[in-house]
Amino acid sequence: MTKTRLETEERTSAIALLEVLLCERLRRREVGAWSHAMERHTRQLCSDLLWFYSEAAGKYEGCRYWSEGALASRERHGAIVTSQAEVGDEALVHEHLFPRKDMINILTSMDAIESEQLRKQLERFNIGVVITIGEHKQLSPSGTHDDPWERYRAVGVVWSDLSESGTRP
Repeated sequence: MTKTRLETEERTSAIALLEVLLCERLRRREVGAWSHAMERHTRQLCSDLLWFYSEAAGKYEGCRYWSEGALASRERHGAIVTSQAEVGDEALVHEHLFPRKDMINILTSMDAIESEQLRKQLERFNIGVVITIGEHKQLSPSGTHDDPWERYRAVGVVWSDLSESGTRP
């Protein structure tokens, strides 16, 4: 699975807009022109941009990392089923490897904003994964900075890398 031009454009756009948003946040905070509403709106916009970045290759089809449980659910039901009403805890969900709230805290704590630094942070932490709702229910709500995969490993989630290299995290 190679990156498509569209995937690259989507991710580049998300990084550029995060940079503008976070730089403006720093600038306004420095001059005392910041409010609670602006912070709330900034966090929501960061959350949306993190979704755009993580879904750039595809929300389900095209997503690189699938849990073994998610692959088994797709096989068992013959399709990607996202309705919990239909298949219960076997329903699939696109999730962030590292919780968005934790990622937003990282982004808003940065003292200087540079696109290369943002790209590195997103590549490390803002990875889209497909898991079952049952697996999601077991996860710790907080991520581990040292090892973004740890909260999944702690509950025994096993991964398949659907890229050409097929390496396991």
